[in-house]
Amino acid sequence: MTKFTSPEVIINRSAKDFFNKIGNLNNLEKIMPSEIENFTSTDSSCSFKMKGMPELALEITEKIEFSKISLAAVDSQVPFSLECFITD
Repeated sequence: MTKFTSPEVIINRSAKDFFNKIGNLNNLEKIMPSEIENFTSTDSSCSFKMKGMPELALEITEKIEFSKISLAAVDSQVPFSLECFITD
């Protein structure tokens, strides 16, 4: 398995506010790049397509209040997960 780690991102919000915002996947559409097509979501899952790529469906697999949100791909040809660690 290959693991990619992104650089730290600083967001001018409290951990609680950020957790509540991205913990509802309906809010992701507003921050997705313009290349994203066919975005659909519920509070705990979303799917979208990028040009030239297969559709990607994600669901929340873990939420630790105000500190972590984990997402995993659903029925994907390539196993994919994303962990977001949140600190004040």
